[in-house]
Amino acid sequence: MYDWNVKRKTPYTENGIKRLCCARCGEPADCQWQICSDDRLFRPLCKTCDVLLNALVLAWVGHPEAENLIARYALSKSVSLNEVERLTGRK
Repeated sequence: MYDWNVKRKTPYTENGIKRLCCARCGEPADCQWQICSDDRLFRPLCKTCDVLLNALVLAWVGHPEAENLIARYALSKSVSLNEVERLTGRK
C-alpha cells in the first residue's frame, strides 16, 4: 500500500523509484509523476498506470494523435494496449 504521507519534493533516482510501489495499484514502480494540486510532490507509478495516465491526459486535451502516441508509448514501455483499453473502458 502506498503511503500518501510521503512528501517527496525532489525526483527519485532510477534505482530509488524501483524500490517503491505504484501510488495507484501497488505494483512495482517504474516512473514518477508530479501533480500541481498535490503540491507538485513526486508520486511513483508502475509502467501500466503511467501509460494509462498518459492516455487519459492525451484524450482529455483532445490531442489529434492521441491513439498513435499512446500506442507508440505503450510499446516503448512494454505495456499491452489491451490492458490500457481494459482499464479505460475504451477500444
